[in-house]
Amino acid sequence: MLNLLKDSPSLHRELGLGLEEDYADAVRFAVIETGRLRQDFPRTCPWTADDALSGVDDG
Repeated sequence: MLNLLKDSPSLHRELGLGLEEDYADAVRFAVIETGRLRQDFPRTCPWTADDALSGVDDG
C-alpha cells in the first residue's frame, strides 16, 4: 500500500475517506460485541491516515 501511495499521492485522500467508513463499521461492531453505548466511542475516527500508517515499515 505504501508503494501505491508513493506512486499515486491522490490515493492518500481516498485512504482518509476509507478510514472514516471503516471506523464507523468498527464502532458498530464494538457496540454489539461489548454492549457499550455508541456515545462511549468518539464520533469520528481519532486517527488520521498518516497516524494509521505511522510505524509501518515500507521496506
